[in-house]
Amino acid sequence: MELKLKHTCKYCNEEFATGALLGNHISKQCLKNPNRGIQKNSKIWKCSICNCDFSSRRILQEHRKIEHESEFKGFYGYHPKIDAICKFCGKICSRKCDLTRHEKFCKENPDRSIWKGHKTTEETKEKLSAAAIKNLRNTHCNWLNKPKSYAEEYFDKIFIDAKFQYRVDKYVLDYAWPETKTYVEVDGEQHYTEQGLEHDKERTEFLSQLGWKCLKRIRWSEYQKLSYEDKRKFLYENHLI
Repeated sequence: MELKLKHTCKYCNEEFATGALLGNHISKQCLKNPNRGIQKNSKIWKCSICNCDFSSRRILQEHRKIEHESEFKGFYGYHPKIDAICKFCGKICSRKCDLTRHEKFCKENPDRSIWKGHKTTEETKEKLSAAAIKNLRNTHCNWLNKPKSYAEEYFDKIFIDAKFQYRVDKYVLDYAWPETKTYVEVDGEQHYTEQGLEHDKERTEFLSQLGWKCLKRIRWSEYQKLSYEDKRKFLYENHLI
């Protein structure tokens, strides 16, 4: 059964199968509708070469591609090709804007512009410096800002007068007394691997050259197994309390 086209546009006499299609055509697509320009989504796309009007950008681009084969596809759609020649070096550019940009930086141009990078004012530099200082203040080692472990909280109550996480050159000491140049290390099991022992040996030798003395390296896994009396005895024998 053939579908009869009985809905006709009063502006261009084009026929449609349903009233919905006709209404969509009149409100959005019909170029002869004088009130089309004031309705929503009714922009007219005009070809810059032949001045023909189209109802959508996609249809306009298809028209340019088929009817104007001399065009090429750029970032913003199709553009007509022109043979624009640089007056300094003779280079051929396909667009006028390309020619203008090329001549500005052309090596043969005696008055050419030289790209020196983005210029930053002194005021902007000061703002950036202030922001960087604010973000990096007291964060020379970001891992130092993490919550304290149970072992650290435990020994904080014992070594009350010590400096926690005290930096000496490139190393950070767990608990240090800068006045006497002595320190105590509370080590986890990673310090007792082959690589960890070698690293701690180099660290101790480096600090001893600076006059620092390690009072004791406390192995936390062994220390926490001790009874209360044995822990107190261990600390007294090593002159830690």
